[in-house]
Amino acid sequence: MKERIFVAWRDPLNKSWHPVALLTVDEHGIFNFVYTKGALKSNFPRFPRMNEVTEYKSRELFPLFYNRIISERRPDFKNYLRWLDISRNEFNPLKFLTLTEGIKPTDHLEFFQCPMKSRDNKYNVSFMMHGLQYFPKRVIERVNELKYGERLYLVLDPQNQFDKYAIMIRTADPVYAIGYCPRYLTGDFYKLLNIENVDEISVSVKKVNKDAPLNFRLLCNIVAPWPNGFHPCDQDEYEPINNEMNLFESVRKVQIPIVATKNP
Repeated sequence: MKERIFVAWRDPLNKSWHPVALLTVDEHGIFNFVYTKGALKSNFPRFPRMNEVTEYKSRELFPLFYNRIISERRPDFKNYLRWLDISRNEFNPLKFLTLTEGIKPTDHLEFFQCPMKSRDNKYNVSFMMHGLQYFPKRVIERVNELKYGERLYLVLDPQNQFDKYAIMIRTADPVYAIGYCPRYLTGDFYKLLNIENVDEISVSVKKVNKDAPLNFRLLCNIVAPWPNGFHPCDQDEYEPINNEMNLFESVRKVQIPIVATKNP
C-alpha cells in the first residue's frame, strides 16, 4: 500500500475539520498531489499554484509540504528529533512532518499520515497527545510523572461540545484525564474499540518531553489487531477526486516546476 499523507483544513467559520488533499509517493519516488472530496464538500479555497482540481506530479516535494518541515539548520532541530523519538540516522522528512503535524499559527492546516498495516498485521501508530494546554497545572504535573511503557486508556467523550467524536486519554492509578487523541485518528479508534476483544488494544507512553512545549509533551503509541476488512481513512471525504468529473471542472494531469524555498 502506498504511503498516504493527508492535509486537513479547519473551516474558520464553523470550526469543522475536513481532509482536503492527499499526497502519495510512487515506486519511482514521484510525488503525487490531488484534492479530496473533503475539498468539494467544504468551503476550502484551494492552494496557490494548485488552484485547479487536478493531479499534480513532481520529482521534488511540493513547497506546501517542504515548507512545513523544520530546517536542520535551526538550533532546536535536535530537540524536535528527541521529542519525536527519531534518531538522526532515521530522519525521514515526511515522517517528521506528520509527527509534528505541520501546524503553523498563521493558517488552519494539519498534516497527518494514514495508518498502514504493520508487517505483523497490527495497527501500530505513534502520535502526540492533543489538548494538554487546556488542562490545569496538576494534570501537566501528572503527565510529567509518566514513565516509558506506562499504560494509558481511551475514553469516549460524546458530550464534548466541540467534537462529539472526541476520544479522551486517561491514566490508570491515580486516574487523570490528561488530553485527547488527534481528531484524524478518532475514526480509526472508534472502529478498533468495536472489535471483540478490546483488551488487545494497548495504548502506552512512548516518550515524555518535560522540556518541550505542551503540544509535544507526550508521545503516545497504540498497538491493536488489524481487523479483517478494516480500512483506515475510508470516509467519503478522504477519497481523491483525480479520476472523475466534479463540481468544479474536469480533471487533467499537470506537471508543475518546483522552486526551492527556505525551510521555516
